[in-house]
Amino acid sequence: MIGGTMKALKAKGGQRKLAMLALPLAVALVAGSLYACSPSASSASSDKKATVAEASQEADKADAATTTVSGYPDFLENSAGMFEDTYFNSQLLNAGNRGCNACHTDLFAVMDMNDDGFEHILVSAGFGKNGTYKDCEPCHRTHEALTGMYMGDTIHASHYSNELFVESNGNCWSCHAVNADPDTGEFELVMFDDIADTAALGGYPTAGTDSLVRDWIASRGFKNGFVTSMGVESQPKVEVTFDQEPAAAEDVFVVNNWGTEVTGKGEGDNAFKIEGEGDTFDFDAICDENNTVTITGVNEPKTFTKAELQAMPQTEFTMNLACGTNGNGGALMANVPMTGVPMEYIIEQCGGLVEGNNAVTVQAYDGWMSFPVPLVASTYTEDAFLVTKHYGQDLTDDQGGPIMVASKGHAGVVQVKHIKTINFVQSDMYVDGAGQLDVNGMWFQNNGTAYKLGDTVEVSAAAYSFTREVGDIRTVSFSFDMGVTWQDFTMASEVAGYDPDQWSRATLKWTPSAAGTYTIMMQAKTDQGIQMDDPVSLIVVVEE
Repeated sequence: MIGGTMKALKAKGGQRKLAMLALPLAVALVAGSLYACSPSASSASSDKKATVAEASQEADKADAATTTVSGYPDFLENSAGMFEDTYFNSQLLNAGNRGCNACHTDLFAVMDMNDDGFEHILVSAGFGKNGTYKDCEPCHRTHEALTGMYMGDTIHASHYSNELFVESNGNCWSCHAVNADPDTGEFELVMFDDIADTAALGGYPTAGTDSLVRDWIASRGFKNGFVTSMGVESQPKVEVTFDQEPAAAEDVFVVNNWGTEVTGKGEGDNAFKIEGEGDTFDFDAICDENNTVTITGVNEPKTFTKAELQAMPQTEFTMNLACGTNGNGGALMANVPMTGVPMEYIIEQCGGLVEGNNAVTVQAYDGWMSFPVPLVASTYTEDAFLVTKHYGQDLTDDQGGPIMVASKGHAGVVQVKHIKTINFVQSDMYVDGAGQLDVNGMWFQNNGTAYKLGDTVEVSAAAYSFTREVGDIRTVSFSFDMGVTWQDFTMASEVAGYDPDQWSRATLKWTPSAAGTYTIMMQAKTDQGIQMDDPVSLIVVVEE
């Protein structure tokens, strides 16, 4: 489940609504903070977490052996990295030695490298995706109660006091870049990872939107009108198909707010305890099959067991689960089949809502609440379910068993695991919606994947929106020329029986016309005119 904060955030290129918190991801050598999370896939969380972390850390070590003795690439050994090997990209931009993933292939493997303290609550991100800065930033930007801490200070201190980083000549430009605001012309220090997949990389902030700028750049000898010589195709030979198939169960992200990854720390007086409670926290107890759910704020308050719920009329449905702070292009999203009882039916069995109750609060057995203030009552009276199964099987501990509450079209903050009480109340203050990147998506491949010229490049992506907050996704669009031109696809036409509460998954089969490094961009827009703050990008290398 995911909790929230009341602070309103402003995002690049768009508005953020009342922000929630969600699943935090750590950025570098510092790991461990307390924050929120959302439903997750079945697994033995501790074992799976250890397996994933160990495998990823071994991969990082293997990568390190091929760079420098110290383990990090030497900043003084210029490299173009995945970009085309030009003098500009290598000797001037030094693109291959910049950004978090230049040193850490997978940031998910870095999160739990600390020797003591709480471990990160992310058990598995799924889809074989490497963790990036963009996975970490949204939750750690919030840095309020129940989110990750602001890491600007700790990241700088831990890197500049790290012998490997210093010996590898790491410096400010290992992580940062300078960009100019195209509206004001003022220069700003940004993260390299925030600009690496944009037309602005290299010094022309308006290259993606101004043809005169691109013509000028081309006249100076840079290929395709970009100083990074990015490959472009304004009329790509590509076939795009869409579906809404569920994710494989093993690819659904696994997060536990207070699982054994956190609560296993400490003994005696230092044992982990729920704030305000005297008893030592017991993760097994909050997942006990005998736990019940109680509905109050209704005319006939009632308590239900899992068996009683499963004896009621069941609804099978599939919905997209996404962490409320899933980063731009982040893997904390999945289409998940569920089975449960509609809350409308439950409320009817309880004699209906008490007149005047317009809001709702929710609490789980681990003490977690869905939000610091009440949510609008419709969050759990419309298109909401008491769920006891994922993928046709009873919920595991990681999935939130024995009972979770799911609400279609909302961020993970309201998908509460291990549900204990749902209390409808009358309140003068409540919120409706709790997502940050309300329109988002991901590529299923990692940046830098190489293909041979002449072969068909097959890549896939998925997009979603929090429909009850910003509307249904109407179009999904792709660009093969750094965002200059777009191919638009209308979901209602592309997908038979289109369900906006599920993800829209695309498969692209593309035959490049020339070798080079390409950035394929995806954008999505809802029927309310809300689109992704920034396109979700995939960098692809096409080799001769």
